[in-house]
Amino acid sequence: MSVTRPNIPLDHKRAFTTGLGDFIDPSEPLWTLLSQNYTALEAFILKLELPQKSGDWVLRKPSVAETETSVSSTGWRFWASAGDLYCACHVGRINEGPPKMTGFSTVVQVLADIERFNQLSAIPELAGTAFEPHVLRIAWYPLEAFWLRSTVADVEDHFVVFSGFPPEELDSMEAYPMKTFLKAIDKRASELRARK
Repeated sequence: MSVTRPNIPLDHKRAFTTGLGDFIDPSEPLWTLLSQNYTALEAFILKLELPQKSGDWVLRKPSVAETETSVSSTGWRFWASAGDLYCACHVGRINEGPPKMTGFSTVVQVLADIERFNQLSAIPELAGTAFEPHVLRIAWYPLEAFWLRSTVADVEDHFVVFSGFPPEELDSMEAYPMKTFLKAIDKRASELRARK
């Protein structure tokens, strides 16, 4: 699998570089690590409205043009690790203001997430394909997945669950085409609707 590095918007990159000092002292090794050796992924949230009829959205590819209805960007996740040092932060917008750093973390889950991102190239289904990686979170569900948007025509986007509690149809760190991933999520959404 080859990874296309996403272009970070200038205002988000500026918010990252200027906001880092608000969370960590510039003399700390973590500050140097994150400011010089980071990986950045745009983070999205999939919003599903419970009143919606089951299956309506499953076959609709959540493309950039549809971000207002089903998938919206929440900002950018920056992370880095080296040896026993690791950290992550999030840069996003609050209300309609300019982007700013909204969080910083050194919990062990950060290291696990970085390690899982580094393992993506070992997944056989992704071999020989080019993707631009993103993070996808489900609004009502404790689950995060890598959203691997294909940069090659006629190749489907794939999703790899790396954190949280996926439905039983999805195994962590296995790649699923969009239809399979969204169908499994839709099943869980249907169960939630039934409880309501």
